[in-house]
Amino acid sequence: MVEKIGSFDVAVIGGGPGGYVAAIRAGQLGLSTILIEKDPQPGGTCLHRGCIPTKALLQSAHVIDVARESSYFGVNIENPSVDMDGVLSFQKKIVQKNAKGVEYLLKKNGITTVHGTGRLDGLNSIRVVIDDNTEKTVEAKNIILATGSVAARPGFLDWSTDKIITSDEALRLSKVPGKTVVLGAGAVGCEFASILNSFGSDVTLVEMMDRLLPIEDHE
Repeated sequence: MVEKIGSFDVAVIGGGPGGYVAAIRAGQLGLSTILIEKDPQPGGTCLHRGCIPTKALLQSAHVIDVARESSYFGVNIENPSVDMDGVLSFQKKIVQKNAKGVEYLLKKNGITTVHGTGRLDGLNSIRVVIDDNTEKTVEAKNIILATGSVAARPGFLDWSTDKIITSDEALRLSKVPGKTVVLGAGAVGCEFASILNSFGSDVTLVEMMDRLLPIEDHE
């Protein structure tokens, strides 16, 4: 028999910035709420594979750029270099600090958190597959779907080679590649092109549209 976790006013599937904020707000309004998230910590793409870790990398990139130009300001720094272990350690500290902040807010507002993959199993029912493949059920009067997205993997590329990666893997590079081709000059592509260029990679940015940042305003 499948174990029932409980019955709630609100169940949220997905613990990213849409899901955890909705769960916290529901808790603040006095509703019994459960958050179902497949990752070990809440935060989703933004916190773990997007906004926050890339901004940490951009900060490291800014520091190395300033160090290289320090003589302009009358400060001499000989042979500044990038230590990727140190860069990734700094990035991890920033991510963990933010993740613990989200966990605190969930706990403070009485949100029940379950780590597993949630699937709709009826109008008011969710089946949750836990990491060890055990299944549990959740009943809820209201269900919020905030499942997020994943990095695109175009079919014309050979994903069997470790030379082709998505932005997820780019966040965890253990060394700076000598040459990099970034496919797509949207916000994510431009960020990584800038970061890797600052770190010392020879970067080529490829975009099918007629300008960089094609979905942004022209000005």
